[in-house]
Amino acid sequence: MQGLSIRKIAVLRGVRRNAVRRALRSPTAPTGKRRRPKDLKLGPYADTIAAWLADPVKSLWTGERIFDELQLLGYGGGRTVLKEYLQPLRRKPQPAERRFFVRPGQQMQVDWGDLGAVDRGGHRVNLYVFVAVMARSRALFVRFTTDMQMLTWLDCHRRAFAFFGGVPGEVLVDNLKTAVVSRAGKTAV
Repeated sequence: MQGLSIRKIAVLRGVRRNAVRRALRSPTAPTGKRRRPKDLKLGPYADTIAAWLADPVKSLWTGERIFDELQLLGYGGGRTVLKEYLQPLRRKPQPAERRFFVRPGQQMQVDWGDLGAVDRGGHRVNLYVFVAVMARSRALFVRFTTDMQMLTWLDCHRRAFAFFGGVPGEVLVDNLKTAVVSRAGKTAV
């Protein structure tokens, strides 16, 4: 790029002119990342931060709170340097849900939903929805009904099996009156 102006190089490279100037002054090729000395001002506070992160209450402090507390102790460094320092040290939160894996056709999950009253032929009727989901593929079957009686429940299952092209290995039901006869503690029968 010899002979080109800083402006022309910036346009050709798609960067700002100051970036071109910095690259021309630098003895090494630019990497695209700033080289910032890490932990110079933060080093004396590493043990304090480690103790705070080990404490069950103080480990919940945000980066801002830790920054404020360190400033009270005399820390004169920057907020961003502290947050970059904290990121690999923090414990990763446990997922809110546990994933489980099933084989294709192994499990279907079913439930009822209450959609409220609708107008049908001049009078109000309750509208319900039967939902069946294949656990592996997340394929969905939906059927709208006006009751949640046992015959309707069985008919919805028959239609879901026909829709999915077979009967799954197991049907997982929620805590519904149609499916749960009795309960003994946490066990539903």
